[in-house]
Amino acid sequence: MVISRRKAALRQSADARDAFLAVLEAAAPQRAHREERTAGLYGTVPGWVIDEAGQMLALVNRLRAASGQQPATLEQVLRIEESAHGSDYAAKYALRCVFLARGEDQTS
Repeated sequence: MVISRRKAALRQSADARDAFLAVLEAAAPQRAHREERTAGLYGTVPGWVIDEAGQMLALVNRLRAASGQQPATLEQVLRIEESAHGSDYAAKYALRCVFLARGEDQTS
């Protein structure tokens, strides 16, 4: 019983991660059209960073609402985006948004 609950929780987390990755994948073709610099948390960033963070925030907050949590903020998602550098940027960004959606914000 405990193992099947754990498997279900892991499957749910993997499904949520995949949903966040799909948001990033769908948004990626628009990056070339949003290269202008705009204000970010720690200086200027390409406009696509803010656009994608807004899309990730929308999914975070849908998941949070479904579990009765208060909405997250764009600032929280932008902190996650800023921390997700490297060759596995999308995977880190997606997984950290899953944590935020579950109420486990690790960027504060």
